[in-house]
Amino acid sequence: MNSLGDSAKANREDPRASRARSVRTEAEHGPEAVDDRPIRAVVVDDSPVVLKAISSFLERLNGFQLVGTATDGHHAVRRVVELACIDHRVS
Repeated sequence: MNSLGDSAKANREDPRASRARSVRTEAEHGPEAVDDRPIRAVVVDDSPVVLKAISSFLERLNGFQLVGTATDGHHAVRRVVELACIDHRVS
């Protein structure tokens, strides 16, 4: 026999199931971006194979815009600063 406590417990969803559903939705439809703008990304990796793989993945994923790549941290910081300066001039 179910008591009121058992019924309430059965109606609560496991938070892991909710998060898994959210991750699947993002993978299928892209993340929810602010003001419907895509999330702009700079991919950084010292391996050309990995850099290309991640870049290719992001280019196909809804909700992301690949704006640059870099092969090390110094190059990445310079690239992000350049992109930020360009954005401020355009806006």
